[in-house]
Amino acid sequence: DSFIYYRDNRKSSVKLSSDVSIIYNNSAINFLEDYNEELLAFDNGNVKLINNDNDGDVDVVKITSYQSFVIDSIEVDESQISVYGAYSNANPLKLELRKLSYSIVDSLGKSLTFNDLKPGDVLSYAKSKDGKNVEILVSYNYIEGQIEEIQENGQYIHITVNGNPYTLLKSAITNDIVLKLSGSYTFYIGASGYIVALTEIQNSDMEYG
Repeated sequence: DSFIYYRDNRKSSVKLSSDVSIIYNNSAINFLEDYNEELLAFDNGNVKLINNDNDGDVDVVKITSYQSFVIDSIEVDESQISVYGAYSNANPLKLELRKLSYSIVDSLGKSLTFNDLKPGDVLSYAKSKDGKNVEILVSYNYIEGQIEEIQENGQYIHITVNGNPYTLLKSAITNDIVLKLSGSYTFYIGASGYIVALTEIQNSDMEYG
């Protein structure tokens, strides 16, 4: 079997070992039963191909796929924690606390707990298929300004704001947002460096084109 992927819009493939291991969001999955190309349909994450014995075949495929949002509210009870987002198409993060394995790290490398999360934080999470393992990255970064340049490139939109270049995830644009040149927005930047959420600045003194 081969693993097919795209780099710089070019199709490539590598040969997989006969006993290849697939790790999806930090948990092993069954290659024949659980693996499909939809697992690679993400715009915020990465794929690592690992060859343990230098024979040219890939022994481990490690897929990490993040969903992101700005935290709106957090609910905790005896068995579950739910983190709801704002300004995003991402699903809420709902976790059963029993047998949950998790890590929470902010963009400065500091380890956090669920008690440290608060509304306004930019949260990115990679949850395993069985929901028992989650990796959470937290950022506190945002900028405000007008869009000076826009260039689309597949799943990404390259923009210039306040003279600086940024990459916006196209999936971050909700139905109530119209992205336009000279429009004024608040942009929320995830731990990956991508803009993962945005809101339009209303009644701004900035001039619209």
